[in-house]
Amino acid sequence: GQFDKPDRLFRDVKSSWESSSSENLQDVRELIPEFYYLPEFLQNMNNFDLGITQRNIPVGDVGLPPWANNSAREFVRVMRKALESDYVSNNLHLWIDLVFGYKQRGEEAVKAQNVFVHLTYEGQVDIDAIKDPMLREATLAQIRNFGLTPTKLFKRLHVRKNIPKVVRTDDKGNLSADLNAINWHSTLTPPLCIVGLPNIAAMKPVATLVTTLGSSLSDSTAINDAKLIKDRIIITNKKCVLYSSMYGEEYIKYGTPNCGISFYQTGLSSSNLTQPEQLISSHDSLHFKPVSCVATIEAGTVIATGSEDGVVRVWKVSQCLKTGSLLKVLNEVETLNAHEGPVSCIDMCEGFQLLVTGGKADDRVFVWDLNTLALTRELPGHKGEIEAISINLSVGSILTLSSATLRIFGINGDLVGHCCASALRKSVPTTAVATKNQHWQEGIVAVTGHNNGDLSLWGIDWENSSKLVCRRVLNGIQNKPITCVRVSGDQRNVIAGDSNGKVTRWQCLRLGDLSSAELLDLTTA
Repeated sequence: GQFDKPDRLFRDVKSSWESSSSENLQDVRELIPEFYYLPEFLQNMNNFDLGITQRNIPVGDVGLPPWANNSAREFVRVMRKALESDYVSNNLHLWIDLVFGYKQRGEEAVKAQNVFVHLTYEGQVDIDAIKDPMLREATLAQIRNFGLTPTKLFKRLHVRKNIPKVVRTDDKGNLSADLNAINWHSTLTPPLCIVGLPNIAAMKPVATLVTTLGSSLSDSTAINDAKLIKDRIIITNKKCVLYSSMYGEEYIKYGTPNCGISFYQTGLSSSNLTQPEQLISSHDSLHFKPVSCVATIEAGTVIATGSEDGVVRVWKVSQCLKTGSLLKVLNEVETLNAHEGPVSCIDMCEGFQLLVTGGKADDRVFVWDLNTLALTRELPGHKGEIEAISINLSVGSILTLSSATLRIFGINGDLVGHCCASALRKSVPTTAVATKNQHWQEGIVAVTGHNNGDLSLWGIDWENSSKLVCRRVLNGIQNKPITCVRVSGDQRNVIAGDSNGKVTRWQCLRLGDLSSAELLDLTTA
């Protein structure tokens, strides 16, 4: 194949808009989904030779409007934010009427100036009935050039989308929250923000039952992992990692002198302990030195182990029945050699097929393709030990913490935002975790735990060089260094554990639990 003529390529948003909106009535363009989620499609990242226009202008990256600040990511972010806005929701039915509805054809289409070349309408031409090969090819060429009108789906005016108001005011001026409206807005609210008030991150500590696992296997009280299951927090001590399997919650113990790992069953399948935790199986000599970090995909069928020997190994995990007991079987998939010293942290994401590893002594972060296990790229700019790596499971962005500096990289390795957390917070971050914030949302993108027991909630200031800014500080409960921070699956809770074994659950404020005066304070803030 080959690229189209340079003058026919999509090379500039301004010229394309002017052509389709006023200059050329036959220029009918549609915005493909990539306009709302994939900034890379606007960039000639591989430096392909796309040619030179008749005006002697080289074709490369797509020209963007001034408000995008020459940033494809900003352009796509604002486009998606506009698409998700109340204005679009309130007017989307009008577009549906034009494209799929009663204004697509006939008299209503003429009134709406929504008429196109007759060949583009479904059922207007029977290609198989055209016997003349030249006429047949000319008809097909015209259809290819102008495209096809979608199938007409609706014969009546489409119903306008109703966006319920979360906070209502009664005849006496008292405010109250509509619980049905809160449920409606829950999936649209960014992580760690109040449902119904998406621009406000406010949380409170909540007393929660805690179950500690692996305490008999470690002489350290520091918490290494935590998980919220219904209304119970399960935590593990140092060098233990939790994961979910088809048999319930399990954890992996690592860092022992046998240079291997052990699988343990928690006995926790719902919110109640059905049986005491017990050893499933042990696997020795997986590395030449002790395992320093472990990560799993959600179901625990693939794990990655990093070692003090600088090697990362990927394993497939299966089950077998032996002497009446269900044991784990490890089959090595690949050995990854890139680090020049101990591996300090690992994270995996099955959805985006990502494996990210960080070094303790070489200050390097590598991204691997989980499908092929090939090295994809190195994330640059780190100085000092990589203390935390966390992947945003919604968009595939990668959060790193090194020498008190937070960095967020896009899935293709571009630096999205960064900051020196200790300079802004006057305390040293000890661990960090990414949320599932969408790229267009103004929510919390990361949570850090600090050496004084504080937690910081971070967002991105898109209007200020995409710097990370601290949106909220959670403190007053813990005063020891935070060793573990986790965000619950619903993105409404933060679990923090410290070096002394203390754990705290922070929960987003719920509008339904607030008084009229508290609602007034929040809505007028």
